[in-house]
Amino acid sequence: MQTEDGRASIALEWGRAVAAAVEQVLRRAARPAAEPVPANAEAVFFADRAELLACLAADWCDGTAITRWWWKSLFRSTDISSAVIREWLESIESVPAALAHLAKRRLAARFVRAIGEARARALLREIIERFALVELAWLKDPLMLDAQAPAKAALIECPPAGPAARVVSVEVSPPASQPPFTEWAPEALDPSLIMVERCLLGIGLMLARASAMVRAPLFARTVLRWHRAERLRDSTGTLNAGALTTHAATSPPTQPDQGTEGSRLHLNVALHTSAARSTRKTPEENPAAMIVSTPDGREQLSRAESVPADPGVHSGHQAVPSIQLEATSPLETAQDSQSDESPKPASPPGSPFSVIDPAGEIMRTGGTCIETAFGGVFYLVNLGLFLNFYGDFTSPLQPAIPLPLWDFVALVGRELVGKSIEADPAWPLLARLAGRDEHEAPGEAFDPPDRWRLPAEWLAPFSEESIWQWTTDPGRLRVKHPEQFLILDLPLDAGDPMQQLVRETQDYPGIAAFEFQRSAFPGAIGDILPQERWLRCLMPYVRARLNRALVLRDPGELRRALCEHHARVLVSGTRLDVFFALDELPIEIRLAGLDRDPGWVPATGRFIAFHFE
Repeated sequence: MQTEDGRASIALEWGRAVAAAVEQVLRRAARPAAEPVPANAEAVFFADRAELLACLAADWCDGTAITRWWWKSLFRSTDISSAVIREWLESIESVPAALAHLAKRRLAARFVRAIGEARARALLREIIERFALVELAWLKDPLMLDAQAPAKAALIECPPAGPAARVVSVEVSPPASQPPFTEWAPEALDPSLIMVERCLLGIGLMLARASAMVRAPLFARTVLRWHRAERLRDSTGTLNAGALTTHAATSPPTQPDQGTEGSRLHLNVALHTSAARSTRKTPEENPAAMIVSTPDGREQLSRAESVPADPGVHSGHQAVPSIQLEATSPLETAQDSQSDESPKPASPPGSPFSVIDPAGEIMRTGGTCIETAFGGVFYLVNLGLFLNFYGDFTSPLQPAIPLPLWDFVALVGRELVGKSIEADPAWPLLARLAGRDEHEAPGEAFDPPDRWRLPAEWLAPFSEESIWQWTTDPGRLRVKHPEQFLILDLPLDAGDPMQQLVRETQDYPGIAAFEFQRSAFPGAIGDILPQERWLRCLMPYVRARLNRALVLRDPGELRRALCEHHARVLVSGTRLDVFFALDELPIEIRLAGLDRDPGWVPATGRFIAFHFE
């Protein structure tokens, strides 16, 4: 007779045996993206969903997908074409990384052209929604623009980035021959692509290579004007380089219109100034500079401020201890094995590998890993979601504040931890995740308004009856909660300040009970930068909210309780995973919900998950 303990022992041994067998099969598995698969291979391995999509698309373009036993086994169908489109549409989060994989193989334009206009439009529509590209929402139905299209395109202006900055404008009348994503996604210049295919490839690749740029409002406005200019050119019968017939694919790419080169460079300057405000450097001064090849065979310098690096971009920073996952890039091996007549791009300074795009170490190795003493700062992702600064998978189209989420994490994390976090490997990782240079301050392009109103829903945890102090010194109406955070900090209107006070607080009585008391309280905020003013308004509320959620009696415990947790952080082109020790997880963090998996976060273009071992 078998006892309960005996059955449990057998089940445990069986589980271990299965795990060992699976591990052995995995070790012997061939990786289609890295090497030819031998005929006797018993298993194949894909590093992530993006690699699977890229390999499937590449085999489909080459006509070999139907002969691959793993595709037939996976899809149980001989209609590989339908499987390709279905898998890409069902894995939108991985599409930008998959396009970057295909671009390494020089197959991105070929694939986008092969799927056709309707499917390209469907993919573009899903990307815009899934990645919360609110400013580009009009691309989902560009026909809506017909009634709004101007007879003649005007100027695009970039607001000054600082006292010494110049206003930069770009003439798009007559229409520029190059789309605004030329510098970051030169593959989209393929003359055989029509408009929607070009937009799909350009925007998709920019999400993988320069996500901060593609989210910039100036970029969206520039795409709009370029799109209108191309439509106007079509309607007047002028040749549209983006609408050539497919036979043009065999012709050499056309040289860019020299007459628009200056405008294109001005556009680049405008985008850089608006989104990064970076100082230009020479390749010797900037180790993150890369040399890329344009479709016409020319090589050009692509600076870090031109292509904000995603977490794996090779930046020349040697101080970050990182553990590389897996072996060498499958796509490097595949690309090097191809016989291609087109010029090979040069390697960036200090980089051991050849590049055609700045996808960097993440796309090269399958991932990057760091060890950090401040792993708890990644819980601040959930704080940003709780405060409705950013949308999650339940609200992908919710507009986010114009501050990259990883810069929000960096700014708030530094306020909680102090400057010691800047010496931790998490700091340069946050910079690369945010798409900026490691030596560039977080949120430099963030320009919040000088008016602070606490969102009414933020008062829900502080609904008890209290006395709010208010003052009009110096020249501003400020209202402070007993927990020492500001409810209001606004320029003082002319007239009776009490009337302004009542008007500005009319949304709060339904959530919290309060009375006013006029007082001269310390902590006046003088003439400071908008970002600093915003932080001085935000951080007292953040501390009060976290102290209450974590039930901390001593405010000084917040850094230790929330932030000081050793963690291992793994980053890929589509995921960010943080690994903690389970026995070190404070129960207060769990009860507060800060350890929940954020899941898909459109503002980051990644799935984010917390693991406890």
